[in-house]
Amino acid sequence: MKINVLVIGAGAIGCLAGGRLAAIGHTVTLLGRAKLVEVVNAKGLHLRWADGSAQTLHPYAVENLNDLSNLAEIELVLFTVKSFDTASAAVDLAGRLPPGARVMSLQNGVGNEELLVEILPQQAIVAGSITLPVEVPQLGTIVVSKDKGGIGVSPVSAGVKVADIAQALREAGFIVAEYSDYRSLKWSKLLMNIISNAASAILDMPPGEATAQACIFNLELAAMRETIAVMRAQGLEVVALPSYPLPSLAKALRWLPNFALRPILRPILIGGRGDKLPSLQLELRKGRNQSEVTVLNQATADAARKAGVAAPVNKKLSEILQGIVAGKILWKTYRSKPEILCAEINE
Repeated sequence: MKINVLVIGAGAIGCLAGGRLAAIGHTVTLLGRAKLVEVVNAKGLHLRWADGSAQTLHPYAVENLNDLSNLAEIELVLFTVKSFDTASAAVDLAGRLPPGARVMSLQNGVGNEELLVEILPQQAIVAGSITLPVEVPQLGTIVVSKDKGGIGVSPVSAGVKVADIAQALREAGFIVAEYSDYRSLKWSKLLMNIISNAASAILDMPPGEATAQACIFNLELAAMRETIAVMRAQGLEVVALPSYPLPSLAKALRWLPNFALRPILRPILIGGRGDKLPSLQLELRKGRNQSEVTVLNQATADAARKAGVAAPVNKKLSEILQGIVAGKILWKTYRSKPEILCAEINE
């Protein structure tokens, strides 16, 4: 059975998921920025996989919801905007979909699903996570840089069905896992997202170069241990994501000292992204005045405070990065200076 799909936020993830669904016959509309819409409608959407295989697809692309005449027929919305745009994009969508149409967040961080439930009460909300490293070398071209990972799917709204979504994604070529607890899914993905992310952004150094410094590697371990403690305090389980055995990582972090973890974990931490730079670093290089660190390290620090546990490393990483983003801290203060970042966080 084919699904009528709308992708809101046609960036790397939205174009990959939407493009693959379009390739197997689902009706897919991409909602994106004007330049992308122009390229996709004129030349198509180009997908390239890690093994070198490629395909060109022709989903319909629009710049504005008002350009769509079939909103009343949409059965599934893939929400892939940056987390700081979730509320405004959801407000634009409110009241336009048929009641019960499903809205699935494939976004980073935590809190997006709760916002969608609040703003779109007539829709059935689904949580998703994607662990494939994806890049956009040029407009209209999506590259999966490493053939590892997949998509996790979990119901949020009571009674919502996700089996057909999972099956459609499998038929589109993705490894898909289904979960009963969406918060464990999203927090486990957050655990992945914070690895070699905020510190690399602050230092403007590739993850491999940054974690070659023992103090930065130790900061990464501390941030992960804090996140696991926050999950435990909330009664959440660290779950395995497609191709990523995160429960084994959690056990290693709990029982092994840093010196024993270094030769085991460092190749894994820097290798999981392929050649892709961390998302927070890319945001900073683009000069954006907002950052998804608020739904990653800051969300961890906020949840830690509410749960009565400590998360000083996540809190400090978020404060420094948000200060740089806001122009209150000069980036050059920390750029390529790991010793300064470590000294400040460890003081």
